[in-house]
Parts: sequence; structure tokens; C-alpha cells
Amino acid sequence: MTWQRRLIHAASRVHAYQNYSLRFNNPPPAFETTSTMSVTLVLPQGYTYVLASAVSILPLLTWQTYRVGKARAASGIKYPQLYAEKAEAEASKEALLFNCMQRAHQNTVELLPIILLGTLVTGLSHPYIAASLCTTFVISRAIYTIEYAAGNPSRRNARGGAFGIYSAGMLMMTATWTVGRMLFAELSS
Repeated sequence: MTWQRRLIHAASRVHAYQNYSLRFNNPPPAFETTSTMSVTLVLPQGYTYVLASAVSILPLLTWQTYRVGKARAASGIKYPQLYAEKAEAEASKEALLFNCMQRAHQNTVELLPIILLGTLVTGLSHPYIAASLCTTFVISRAIYTIEYAAGNPSRRNARGGAFGIYSAGMLMMTATWTVGRMLFAELSS
């Protein structure tokens, strides 16, 4: 039995999942190939929530970028300087606030590969858990940003900002578990 037939056979046995089939039998001219290939993608019911939670990161990043721009303008720090120098931050409250806002944004960007990959992979087996963890991350990052941008870096996790790190850790574990189960199933067949 070919892998395509095994995939179709496995998909037909799944009753708990809502099937979303994407068939590429007639690709657009820009993607024309010499042979026709059919691809079936079966996503679990609730995967729409996974995608919605992943997309919710975009407004967060846009808001953070806007705040970094405002803080940069207020502090007078010119491009391409990434942060205010230590002497500048000690001499100017605006420069300190810029550093705090820039760091809050950079920290969020540093975590994005973990969050996005973890959310999309975990969502293949546990879509509601993945969506919940990603949403928790987004909300906690907003709180983290507000607290950090107030100018007191030690308070950045005071009111729930740390939940983003917990979400990232849980997404790493659940994504690893999901891939492990998929590999075990593949190797067992």
C-alpha cells in the first residue's frame, strides 16, 4: 500500500475530526508541473482556533512596534542604534523607557519561533490546548510589555507577564510529544 493510500485510509477512519480537504489537481499556471499530484490535508476539528491564536500575534507585534517607534522618537535615539547607551539611559528617562520598550519587543520576537512552531505542531493533536497556550502567550506578552515599558524592568513579570514563558515551555513539551507520537505511529506501521 502506498503512503498516499495509507493516508487516505487513515483519514477515512478518523471520526472525531472534521475533514478539510485541499486538493491541488489543477494548479495555477505558475506552478504547473509535468505530472498531476493530489494532496489531502486532514486537520483536526478546532484547528481554526489554532490558526486564529497564531494570527493574534500580529496585532501584538504591530502594537509593540508602534510603541518602540514612539519611544525612539521621544528619546531621540537615531537609527541604526538598537539601544540607548548606558550613559544615555542614566541621563534621560526617555532613553531608559526606549530601552525597556525595545527590550520587551525584542524578547517577544525571540520567542516567536518557539510559540509559532509549537502552536502549529501541537494543534495537530490537541488544537484547543495549542490555541489556549498561544492565546495565553499573547495576553501575557501584552501585560509584560506594559509593565516593562513603564521603566522598571524588575516589574516586567509582576502581573502575569511570566505566563508567556510558561506557555512557551508547555508548547515545547506538547509539540515534542505530538511529533514523538507521530514518529512512533509511522515507525510502527
